Order: sequence, then C-alpha cells, then structure tokens
Amino acid sequence: EKQAAKAAKQQSKSERSATKRAAKEAGEQDIESVLKSLAARDAERTAVTVTRCDAPSPRANFSLTALPSGELLLFGGECFDGETNECFNDLFRFSPEKQEWRLIESPGTPPPRCSHQACVYRDALYVLGGEFATSAQFYHYADFWRLGVHTNVWDAVEARGQAPSARSGHRVVVWRKYLVCFGGFYKAMREQRWFNDVHLFCFASGLWSRLADVGRTAMGTAPAPRSACAMACHAADDTVLVYGGYAEIRAHNMAKSEGKAFTDGWLLHLRGFADVDSGGKRPFWERLSRRGQAPSARSGAAMFVHKNRALLFGGVHDTRGRGLAMTSVFYNELFAF
Repeated sequence: EKQAAKAAKQQSKSERSATKRAAKEAGEQDIESVLKSLAARDAERTAVTVTRCDAPSPRANFSLTALPSGELLLFGGECFDGETNECFNDLFRFSPEKQEWRLIESPGTPPPRCSHQACVYRDALYVLGGEFATSAQFYHYADFWRLGVHTNVWDAVEARGQAPSARSGHRVVVWRKYLVCFGGFYKAMREQRWFNDVHLFCFASGLWSRLADVGRTAMGTAPAPRSACAMACHAADDTVLVYGGYAEIRAHNMAKSEGKAFTDGWLLHLRGFADVDSGGKRPFWERLSRRGQAPSARSGAAMFVHKNRALLFGGVHDTRGRGLAMTSVFYNELFAF
C-alpha cells in the first residue's frame, strides 16, 4: 500500500509538471503568435501619416519625451481593464502651445510595449527595451530603436558592444554624447532578476559600454538592484541622480521573494568616463545622506533637473498582505533636492 501510494504521488507530480510545461509552451506560443500578428498588421503601412486626433486613450507605463521645440512625444504604454491587458505601439505628438494632439503612423514601427524608456538626442528619439505584458506573463525586449523627429521614420539600432540585456523598468538619461542606462528587471516563468548595472551608449560611435568594465575592475559600493527608480542627469556637474525604486528580494532563509521599496539616493559621478584616457578620476557612486525632508519609500516617481535642483513628483508604494493581496498608496507630493 505504501509503495502504491508513493507511485500514485509520483504519477500525480509528473502529471502536474507536464501540465505546467504544456501551459508554459502554449503561453509562449500564444504571446509569440500575438506579436507576429501585430507585426503583420503594422507591416501593411507603406507611408508616414500624421493626423490630428483626440488625446490618447487611458494608459500607464508609456514614455513621454520633451523635444527641443517644446513639443512632447508619447509612445506605447498599457491598459488593464480588469480582465485583459493591452499594450500599445502608437506614437503621438503634443503641442503645448496649440494644445493639439497628432497621431503619427509609420512603416516599421517597433512592436507594442510598456515600461520601456525613451530619450531625445539632437534630431532623434531613442527607445530602449520594455515589455509586452499580457494579464499572465511578460515578454521582455532587448531591442533599441531610433525615430527621426523630422521624418517620423523608425529604424532599429544595431547593438554593438556590451548592450543591456532584455529588461523593463530600467531608466535612461542623456549625458553629453551618451545615453546612460541603469537598472531594470527581467521576469520569466522560472526566472526573475533585478539589475544595478550601468551601460552607456555613445551616439557618435554607436557603441555600447558596460561601465564596470571601462578601465577598472569595480566601481565600489553601488545601489542595490532595482527597477522603477527616479533618475535624472545634472549635466553641469556630470552626475546622475538615482532615488528609490523597487525590487523583489529573497533571502537564503525565505521561501518566497518579498517586495522592497527603496528610500536611498545615489549620485553617479561620470566626469571620469570621458576623461579616463587623460588620467581623469574614474566614475564612481556616492551614497547621499537623507538630510531634510526626504521622500518616503516609493517607486515610479518622476524626476528631472531644473537649474541646480532635482524635482521629484509622485510615485507609488506597493505592499502585499498575507493573502497576497496588493495594497497600493499613490503620492502627489513634490520634493526638491
């Protein structure tokens, strides 16, 4: 009887494993087929069209990037209606002066995504990574795209050098002639990783570099891996400010990962990256003190530098109870550093 019970238990375990494998394979096939059908739909475009339109539909985790002209480019995002999650790859241009939205449709548009990052350098918008998110799973991108802001033509940027791996929730800023990428996360069926690596893309040479590997063996103390932090560049001081963020952490004695929202702030000193060949000080991280009224633990906040101050607005703090129910507190506070 014991042997029969043990055999039945092993059979049940094997059946459950087979079911999980089948579900994973079916899910991967489903998400790949969805992406293929969306790519086929976008491939039908043969010319660039720009039309006046209403404001974009409700969405989150899109990118909103300011152009030198003062206009704004909004790309992608997602919307969850309680049952299904829809990702977008539409591109809008907003004129604050005219209070007018325009929809831009172009051949070769990047696949739908959310939680990506975008920045503008000279006459181009650059879009890096992100995810295609359904209600049940993620598909993370490692691709890199460029849009001519005058031509509205997209093209894929070849990843030369040490480019960031597939991820979403990362952050990018422009410093001098470089795009600086920090952090993010990757989550699949059996794997999840949060990052604290720093990658720089040189707009002039088209080459990626991983900062820890540039002329040194280590950068010393660095922020813990995280996604959805606030990040801004203080160009006059050649520094990048990082604050807060979120990660799921599992200690050696924990069965499951627990979410952690951060309250620490860091300065990444980059001046040495450009001057390392001439004997300049190498890049390094500096942890900031929490003097004054620092923001509470949060992620997803917006931050930018104006003159000599970094302004941080909003954010969210998520906590899970014992029943795994998510409780979220959203903020509308404004802080200056």
